[in-house]
Amino acid sequence: MNKQEFYEGIKKIELAYNTKFGKEKLAEWFEALKDMDYNSYINRIQELKKTSKYIPNIAEIRDEQNKKTYANYDQREYKEKDFSYLYAN
Repeated sequence: MNKQEFYEGIKKIELAYNTKFGKEKLAEWFEALKDMDYNSYINRIQELKKTSKYIPNIAEIRDEQNKKTYANYDQREYKEKDFSYLYAN
């Protein structure tokens, strides 16, 4: 991604989250994100604008697969089990 493409994404973030990036922050973010594909970068920003009420950080933008799962196993169902002994009375 070149600087012009990078600035397009930053502009979207600035408008959506009512913020302004300074020169140092722009330089730091560009170094961290310049190896990303432009389409992935823009799509990720668009998705974060829809789902996050807080300004995204570099790690959230780089997370191309949007990993929000914490486990990859089926949920067990415990029917007719008494778990009351686990709670204080």
